[in-house]
Amino acid sequence: MSATLNAIHTALISQIQGVNGSGAYTHDLSGTGRVGRVRVASPPIGPPYATIVVDEVISSNDVVLGTYRRDCIFTIVGWATAGADTDTAREQGAINMLDDLLRAVESDRTLGGRVYDVIGSGRSFNGFDPETGAQYPIAVVRVETWLRVNTGV
Repeated sequence: MSATLNAIHTALISQIQGVNGSGAYTHDLSGTGRVGRVRVASPPIGPPYATIVVDEVISSNDVVLGTYRRDCIFTIVGWATAGADTDTAREQGAINMLDDLLRAVESDRTLGGRVYDVIGSGRSFNGFDPETGAQYPIAVVRVETWLRVNTGV
């Protein structure tokens, strides 16, 4: 499963890197180092920044004999930019990041044919870094995918 799971994770990262600040997107995550794959408490570089981690993989019986259903759950955290140093501007930045991340997740429901479907749900809020005092607009998206795998492979 690790090769398959890594391929799914990488495909999801590629979709988030497609957030380029043009068209329907507000933020630009397309630059080098703007999307990570490790769990962090604050962005290692200034926003915008997003990280995608594997949270849970659930294997269950499938309706097709000789196969299992795998539900793969990922979490995307996006630190956004704000137009001004106000709570309202940070809230709007967080909502824009949430919209950007959901649009990117929904841009290819099969992640290049690797899964059967992708569903996203999320929330936005203002975060606070107690060490630096920085306030960040933040969006968190839970991504659920599922695929079918053969037994014994």
